[in-house]
Amino acid sequence: MFDRRVHPRFVLSGPLKATFRLIEDVTVERVTDDELWVLSGVPARPDERLMVDRVGSAPPMVLGMRVIGSDPVLVGNVLQHRVRLAFGASNNGAEQAGIRGSLVRRVSVEVLEVSRGGCLLQAAMAIEAGTFGELQVMSDDAECRDPVRIARCVRVEGAGSAFRLGAAFLHAQAGDAHYGVALGSSEGERGGNGRVRT
Repeated sequence: MFDRRVHPRFVLSGPLKATFRLIEDVTVERVTDDELWVLSGVPARPDERLMVDRVGSAPPMVLGMRVIGSDPVLVGNVLQHRVRLAFGASNNGAEQAGIRGSLVRRVSVEVLEVSRGGCLLQAAMAIEAGTFGELQVMSDDAECRDPVRIARCVRVEGAGSAFRLGAAFLHAQAGDAHYGVALGSSEGERGGNGRVRT
């Protein structure tokens, strides 16, 4: 966890379901009538649903797509992943290769611990340290959203495809007084649903 000696950590009595919204800059490598190929730093799962946001397109363009393949490739001695995506019902103006775009994916995670400085997550896929995204948590009919940075990613031994992710709240690093996930979770814990660890 983060800020172990500064902020108390709330260990939740049960995992809190959440979504990590990951936004990654990618290069569109190839376009056909029914497929779009992008180079990504993160592998994708077959049939995973992603959004591709064309950077600089006029008008702005967001394409809903389905993953049909993901293969590791070396690009300038750097490991990348060639992700092949199938277009949805319409393909308007996505005819240009070599452009930049943003790949938006939603990863289901569980919040295990939380503090004002960050939280401990568990996911079924690895997310590289240094990745920025948005953590979305539904609690008591209210939605909390916080921008976070993944500080570490460790595979859980003996748990199959499970990874523990240390996520730092960017609001906390900037000195902002609002941390929606932390405040929402801590309120629930003070109600008797967990214990505080310092």
